[in-house]
Amino acid sequence: MLDQGADPNYRYELGSTKGDANTIVLVEAAKIGHAGIVQMLLDKGADVNAKGMVFGSESKVVYGTALKAAKNAEVAEVLRRALNKKN
Repeated sequence: MLDQGADPNYRYELGSTKGDANTIVLVEAAKIGHAGIVQMLLDKGADVNAKGMVFGSESKVVYGTALKAAKNAEVAEVLRRALNKKN
């Protein structure tokens, strides 16, 4: 889909009682822990500094970058390399 023009920075609302909970696909890929998908999104122009929902419950929504959401060291390393390139 990315090769056909899908937005690597796609943001969408989440079903939540908060009403304003939203996230971005890069954060979701980092939460899942799939380094290949994270790298593919970055290669297609995903914003490594974009924030999305890292955690949400009935009482609290926490936003952060994909690095904050990273579930494993491999994903974190991919994101750190991207941040170093950007800065």
